[in-house]
Amino acid sequence: MLKNRFYDAEDKLSILYGILENSNYFNGKTVAIDAFNSFSEQEMRIIELILKQAKDVTVTLCTNGGKSDAPFDLFHYVYKTQKRLVQAAKRADVPVSKPVMLSESARFENPELRKLERDIFAPTAEKYSEKCENISVLSAKDIYEECDGVASKIKSLLRKENLRAREIAVLYRNDAYEPVLRSALRRFGVPVFDDSRQPLSQEPLLVMINHVFSAVRSGYGCEEMLKFLKCGLLDLTVEEISSIENYIYVWSIEGDGWKSEWTGNPKGFELFTDRDTKTLKKLNVFRKYIIEPLEQFRIEC
Repeated sequence: MLKNRFYDAEDKLSILYGILENSNYFNGKTVAIDAFNSFSEQEMRIIELILKQAKDVTVTLCTNGGKSDAPFDLFHYVYKTQKRLVQAAKRADVPVSKPVMLSESARFENPELRKLERDIFAPTAEKYSEKCENISVLSAKDIYEECDGVASKIKSLLRKENLRAREIAVLYRNDAYEPVLRSALRRFGVPVFDDSRQPLSQEPLLVMINHVFSAVRSGYGCEEMLKFLKCGLLDLTVEEISSIENYIYVWSIEGDGWKSEWTGNPKGFELFTDRDTKTLKKLNVFRKYIIEPLEQFRIEC
């Protein structure tokens, strides 16, 4: 009863499988699957489909390379995933290459970070014998002092080491750092680019589209029209939008009031001056610029 009426987010993989099953999207492609320890049944079905179509499929797993059948072994769960992948390849009639063990990390350009990555969670580790020049530890009493220290260090690197801002990255795992760090960087005059994901609904174009629908659906209600005006994509300055906002509040403009010529004094119940007449003329130009495309959209929809 509910199948064709409601959408469950958990059905996404099933829908994807149905689409891929009837297409050749992965034909001849090289596919890499990284950063997984396990796969759900739905994900395994999709992987098996990819194995049948793709030219090459590479899967990376974090393991010690041994066969861990002991249920409490650290890599037992990952080993089970490996066996499931091999079984999927056999069902897809795809040969499995000999596993390649990556004993050294290739992502670090200095030995200190390589040593830290290798031994940070080890129960025992040898002391780093060389001079450590690429890692420093900052002790701070709270998150604010910590972010100030980071911003100060970056400012120093920009001034004294001739580094460019785009050559410096700040990584954090807790979202609580974002506003504090941004504030610290701003106070220290450090330019910053944030590459965190933003909800699609906050993109200016989609915001404008939503406000267009709201404005038309409300019959050009005052609040809905103001939200549309302030979406940031109209060819109007802040001052022009402010003058329109003042006028529609003074004369309670909404609904059909947008469709007819505005005749009231922008200052309210006062005698017109030449300046008021010129201002009203501009406001009517703005009115037409705003309402005509909205009306055309309403009629065609």
